[in-house]
Amino acid sequence: MDLPYLANSTFDGIKLVAAVGGSCVIGLTALQICSSKISDQKELEKLIAEESGKLGLKSEVKAFLHDGCKAGAVIHFNDSIPAEIHVGGMFARKGVVRHELYHIYKNHHKHLLTYKSKLARLLNYYLKAEFPAQVYGAFGIKL
Repeated sequence: MDLPYLANSTFDGIKLVAAVGGSCVIGLTALQICSSKISDQKELEKLIAEESGKLGLKSEVKAFLHDGCKAGAVIHFNDSIPAEIHVGGMFARKGVVRHELYHIYKNHHKHLLTYKSKLARLLNYYLKAEFPAQVYGAFGIKL
C-alpha cells in the first residue's frame, strides 16, 4: 500500500467522522431548542427540582430566567455557593435546562481544569462532556 493512498484514506475517514459527529450534535441541539418552552420563574424552579431529583443531584442549584435576552444558557460554578443556571430567549427550554443540569451532575467544570493543553481540554469537552449532556438534554438518557 502506498503512503499517499493511506494518507488520503485517513483524511477522508477523519472528514466523515467529523461530518457525522457534527450532524449528530446539530440534531441533538435542535431537539433541545424545540422542547417545551419555560414561561416563568416558577416553572423553571419546578423543572430544576424535578430534574435534579431524577439525576440524584445532592447540591442546590439556583435558576434564573432572563426575559430580556434573545438567547442564552450558562452555568456559574463556585465551590462555596450553589451552582446557577441562567436561561433566556430561545434557550429557555426544558431540554436546555436538562443539558446544563447534566453538566453539574457530572462535575464537568472540575474535570476540564485537569487538562493543561488547550487541545486536550477542547477534545475532552466535546467528546466526554458535551455529547453526553446533549443526549441527556434531548432524550433524558444518562450516559
